[in-house]
Amino acid sequence: MTSVLGIGECMIELRREKNSMLSTGFSGDTSNAMIYLQRCNRMIQTSYLSALGDDYYSKQIIDQWKREGVSTDQVSIIKDELPGIVLIENDIDGERRFFYWRKTSAFVLLMEKLPENFAWPKTEYIYLSGITIAATPEKHRMKLQDFVLEQKACGTKIVFDPNFRPLLWDAKTAIKEMMPYITSANWFLASEEDLEGLNLECSDVLKKNSSDNPEFIIRGEDGKITIYGKNKISEVATSRNKAVDTSGAGDAFNGTYLGCRLKGLSAENSAIQAHQTAKTVVMQKGAIVSN
Repeated sequence: MTSVLGIGECMIELRREKNSMLSTGFSGDTSNAMIYLQRCNRMIQTSYLSALGDDYYSKQIIDQWKREGVSTDQVSIIKDELPGIVLIENDIDGERRFFYWRKTSAFVLLMEKLPENFAWPKTEYIYLSGITIAATPEKHRMKLQDFVLEQKACGTKIVFDPNFRPLLWDAKTAIKEMMPYITSANWFLASEEDLEGLNLECSDVLKKNSSDNPEFIIRGEDGKITIYGKNKISEVATSRNKAVDTSGAGDAFNGTYLGCRLKGLSAENSAIQAHQTAKTVVMQKGAIVSN
């Protein structure tokens, strides 16, 4: 069975409703992607490397992963710590605005708490994002990078989403920290907004990529999806819904795209199915919609 390891943070998601009350859920970009990946392709063994506390909400997050079929064997439970919190507000077009409380979350301690002799999990694919790196304290980022690149050297394929958030770090720092992952990625899944925020040209970055037959998939603001390879460029035209909430749409696209590719579908057909999933997600509130 094909194995995929996601790395990142899942947080308590607070959402302001029309009556000014707050609804509660759980989300995080790579966590969302693992859930949509598992929904798309049940023949994949998904697991998640993260850290949570021993509180009620951490247990609820664990339960969500288990219900969705995502293994929690690699989740560290740290006594007396808590998950991070994200408050999401939507404008009339469904676009999101984020407010984070995550600097003291359990995930911040993940790399610090791992023992020196920690047995890193063996996996065929690693999925992580720019947010994974940004949420990791700077002094521990090299430990994360070493693990990922060592796995890459042993044959593991890397799936990377830059998911640039200016609230978390500036573009110059983000580029410096992300570039080793971008140039090593087998799949690079990004939006035009990411590339613009980081001042990146996809064709230039692709030339620096060291993987055999990498795929760079770029989601356009107009619904167009462009797929770059070493030797070809293809485009998929799609339509867009009027969004209720765009939270998790990119994650749903990425998880579904990867799931379809691992089923053996072409890049173009995978992009079409992934876009259909994302269209469904934006019509409901919350990053994880009902299955």
